[in-house]
Amino acid sequence: MIPSFVTAEGWTDVNPRLSTGPGFPEESKYLSVFEHSTVIGFYGTHEICQMGILGCLSLDEISEVLDDYLQQYDELNGPDRSVIGALHYIADIAQSEPGDLGDYVQHVELENVLEYANFCEREGLLLFIDLQVGWGDVSEHINRFLPLLSRPHVHLALDPEWATEYSGVPPGGDYIGRLTAAEIDIAQGILSDLVIALDLPRKALVVHQFLSIMLPDEVFADVPEVDLIIDADGWGTPAAKLADFSQFSLGPSSEWPAIKLFFDWDDPILEPIELMRLSFPPVYVIYQ
Repeated sequence: MIPSFVTAEGWTDVNPRLSTGPGFPEESKYLSVFEHSTVIGFYGTHEICQMGILGCLSLDEISEVLDDYLQQYDELNGPDRSVIGALHYIADIAQSEPGDLGDYVQHVELENVLEYANFCEREGLLLFIDLQVGWGDVSEHINRFLPLLSRPHVHLALDPEWATEYSGVPPGGDYIGRLTAAEIDIAQGILSDLVIALDLPRKALVVHQFLSIMLPDEVFADVPEVDLIIDADGWGTPAAKLADFSQFSLGPSSEWPAIKLFFDWDDPILEPIELMRLSFPPVYVIYQ
């Protein structure tokens, strides 16, 4: 299906009613993986299939399935842009019960995340550690993973949907969560400190969004050591997905465009060729 804002000149993902085009990353001596590469990620958590494809596959199966997608995108990209695979691992999972820490989060054992980090390193993949902070403190959640984030191939993601302390309602209830600019900038600061201290490539901070309320502040700090990426989350028709992509991922707050696709819930799922024909194709495509 072709979205309604395709022009006579060809595909365009900039809906003039919603966006003027993507933002641009700060100039930096630290290299960004997205500068010359498209990243294709599989989303989920260990052995929980309903949360995404990553939980449906064993580590032995992941590379074979992911390789097929990498090949498709590589052929569409052409010779000037490479393709890199990624695992997008939910390491803190929001829940309706407060738990021992009172933060409404199930914390995955570090050994499980370490297993995936080591696998990604061996296979030449990136790892995105995705955190649903519930009622917890953003910095405390991130600090738990500092040893892994110190590795060049490991990056960070935050999911505002499940940060519901502001509402007084546990995650998964009647309220969609939100993260403030102050919280996003705290995360950027932690990553920036790692990059500078260890002379790492730029770290990516991916933030999911499908409603404006999830990120009520539209201005974030410009941090040269961090790629701030807002991916268009949520499921729907191709036209609805690309409208969200235009509004959220191609707004000035997002330094690179990104989108999440749902195997079971998108109707139908956008094909690689449809994404890569866009005037501003995503540099990170997440499959859930």
